[in-house]
Amino acid sequence: MTISFSWAPCTGAARRFGHFLAAAVMLGAGAAFAQPSDFMGPSVQNLSVGLFCQPNVDLEEESPGSASGFRNVISAVPVHVKSTQTIDTRLGNTFGVQVRMKNDDHWGSVELRYTHPPFPNDGTTEQNLTQDFYDDWNVFSYTFDFPYEQVEGIWTLEAWSDTEQLFRISFDMVSGTGQAGASPRCN
Repeated sequence: MTISFSWAPCTGAARRFGHFLAAAVMLGAGAAFAQPSDFMGPSVQNLSVGLFCQPNVDLEEESPGSASGFRNVISAVPVHVKSTQTIDTRLGNTFGVQVRMKNDDHWGSVELRYTHPPFPNDGTTEQNLTQDFYDDWNVFSYTFDFPYEQVEGIWTLEAWSDTEQLFRISFDMVSGTGQAGASPRCN
């Protein structure tokens, strides 16, 4: 399994931004979420969820908290292509969260916790990573790179700054329906 990350504000600057979940139903206070447990904390200004374009990978770096032991680093923000929390598990699909904070209090190191049904190869159910937040939009996305990642069920991404939960978003993973769409190669 590959967890892909990149850090860069959506202004086009080449900073790295967290690519661990993907992008774009603008969720405000009182917005409806797909799961009752979904949450957007008071420090979050905007949150978008959905399907992204497949990113071009610039390099791989070690990531002991991921199932594969590495993550992809990208320098360009993936393009949001569909607002949804239902994702087809087809290889190459990239999904995630795009988030903007209200103030500078949480721009720094953030812990990402990603949970999912067990992978058939090793039973992995959780992946933990530390990621930097920047002063604009940040994207945390995940790309299905390997067949063992294609497990159906609820996948959840949480972000924490110290003891404050910033958000918790769930995705319903489905297989082979075609209804959820596919991530195109946009670049």
